[in-house]
Amino acid sequence: MKLYNVSFDLNNTNQILKPCIPYSVAADEDKTIPRVCLAKSPAHCMQAIATDTRQVYVGSNFILRTVDIKEDSDYIINPQVLFDRKYVPDALENLEYWSLKPVKCKVQHCVIEYFDYEREIAWSCIKLEDCWRIIKRFSGKEFNRCKSAKTMYNAFSNWATENKQWEMLDDVWDTIAMLPWAQTTKIYNLKYRVL
Repeated sequence: MKLYNVSFDLNNTNQILKPCIPYSVAADEDKTIPRVCLAKSPAHCMQAIATDTRQVYVGSNFILRTVDIKEDSDYIINPQVLFDRKYVPDALENLEYWSLKPVKCKVQHCVIEYFDYEREIAWSCIKLEDCWRIIKRFSGKEFNRCKSAKTMYNAFSNWATENKQWEMLDDVWDTIAMLPWAQTTKIYNLKYRVL
């Protein structure tokens, strides 16, 4: 399986990444386990980088590291495990993997030529009970047979649309968007060139 690591630090072209606690680790992420952070695509890497340290714009230079790893390696932690163990709240959104051992990388200096992006709700980060509580507070309705926050919101949205409850729909959306980890920037159609 190919995994990637992106850095906007053009001075660091190390071919071996060693596990560490990232300097940009977010407040609710694990701060005790040294790891090498990887993702399924360069775009997912860029999504996972803290907004104050990523430089995603056309013409931006970055270091791309590519790693070949066996998916069943005992030192790799996949996105579902990272999420389930509460190590990384948005691991499923960014398809983040951790390597607990050093990894040898192919290193390339690249430039961004094109990308699309959208601000979205990070539905995998929204707890079902939080969504239920918000919808119940604004609508008085319960959508109990839903298996995820997204399906519950969609059921509520359909009901609110049918009943022309536009303001309620906006209020629920805005309140969900204010939950921790609820907002994300998805990067699509990333095109880059190796320099």
